[in-house]
Amino acid sequence: MQQQPRFHPSTRLFRFTLLIFISLLSFGTYFAYDIISAVAPSLVEEYTPYTITGVTIDSLRHEGLPEELITGLVPLQNRKMTKTELLNALNSFESEPSKPVQEADADELHAGMKRSILRHAGGAGARSTVGSMFSMYSIAAILSVFIGGILIDRLGTRFASMTFSILVLLGAMGVAAAQSLPLLLAGRFVFGAGSEPLIVAQSAIIARWFKNKEMALAYGLALTVSRLGTLFSFNTGELIASHFGSYKYSLAAAVIFCGISLLANVVYIFMDRHGEKALELHDESEEKIVLKDIRQFKPSFWFVTLLCTTFYSAIFPFTALSTDFFVDKWGIQRVAAASGGFFHQVFNNFLHMFSTAGGISSIIIFASMIFAPLAGHLVDKVGRRATVMIYGSIILIPSHLLLGLTHIHPAISMIFLGIAFVLVPAALWPSVPMVVAKHQVGTAFGLLTMVQNIGLALFPLLNGLLRDLTHSYTASMIMFASLGVFGLVFAVLLKKADSGMQHILEKP
Repeated sequence: MQQQPRFHPSTRLFRFTLLIFISLLSFGTYFAYDIISAVAPSLVEEYTPYTITGVTIDSLRHEGLPEELITGLVPLQNRKMTKTELLNALNSFESEPSKPVQEADADELHAGMKRSILRHAGGAGARSTVGSMFSMYSIAAILSVFIGGILIDRLGTRFASMTFSILVLLGAMGVAAAQSLPLLLAGRFVFGAGSEPLIVAQSAIIARWFKNKEMALAYGLALTVSRLGTLFSFNTGELIASHFGSYKYSLAAAVIFCGISLLANVVYIFMDRHGEKALELHDESEEKIVLKDIRQFKPSFWFVTLLCTTFYSAIFPFTALSTDFFVDKWGIQRVAAASGGFFHQVFNNFLHMFSTAGGISSIIIFASMIFAPLAGHLVDKVGRRATVMIYGSIILIPSHLLLGLTHIHPAISMIFLGIAFVLVPAALWPSVPMVVAKHQVGTAFGLLTMVQNIGLALFPLLNGLLRDLTHSYTASMIMFASLGVFGLVFAVLLKKADSGMQHILEKP
């Protein structure tokens, strides 16, 4: 009997080497999706309309800014300006007869003075603008759910995944190169149109290569690598912007990472083509909607879907502007102070995750990366899925209320939100195949994803609008806590419905 080569497609070595490149397919996507959140404070400043008024000057004088600086602001009164235009105007006059004000000159106009001027001169509208960047992504995702699974079936995972990866890269490039808001939103739409079906394709690829017990491990590893993209985005976005002088460099970093993911796709294609010939593989797309299946879904599926929508709408639309929230309310620093080279500063930022706005925002994802596999294993072992979803929904409510109604350090609430984000998904996603027939699982996941994205399109915009209208994030936090209440109701209804199905969700 002829022995197979060590790197034959049938071996674990080949499969798990291939998994490295499969996992990297969405690393750039996750980084690019969350980079908007990471640099939200800079984007808010950039897209806020600034006007120096008499009230602005009085407020700055009351704060004790140097009189020569305030005198220089007088000629700028009643002019609408962008952040860049305002800073350029500030740099054009002198605080001393022989020494012009330079943006980076801490002796003349340090960061605190600039923030004071931007805060008092800023108008409304910027937060809803940032929220609309996430809404545009999710609108594209809703549309792409219908065609993603179909394209994978018709074109195969290789061609489809490459098509989606190219769309992701083009969208990220469009966002980074955009010189106007409409072009930036168009870039986010193209990015969303490629991103969501790429994640579907990634799932199909994993199902194609991994079976039985290996599949859960493969999915877990791929999700961990993907979420590393989010972790890096939150903890490096403002640092890149600060180090290189503009948030545009952070958007350019997203392009680079999407390019790396595209290269990983190329490697996957060559390895998959080789393996297909040796093993006669078939595509297994999971998230394709078949309309006739929808009419047969029981109430338990709809309770899972509504819980999923309310829960995720209380997490991701919140993190869309959480970095700006932490800077705005608590004055938390955007970047951890550090000397040395850029990579040393990156390491220092991760080391001080709990003291930077982006780092605190990433606590939710960090918790899920560490504890989600353990929670999944625990739920598989003990069951109690509906009960776990109830507990997770309960945790969501006081976490958002503490953020909105108190000045307790936000890291505490974010830790509890991280616990909720570990518990609910660990119980929710495995519940879907239990409440629908086997042949309806693809439709169920596709429909759930589509409805979920409706919430993810609506609530980032509402979050920004509420902040712009009320000049505070308190109303937004009450809105997110209310979503937790609705989620709790759906979780209780799900448990009640489960009692009529022999408690299938509660069983191990």
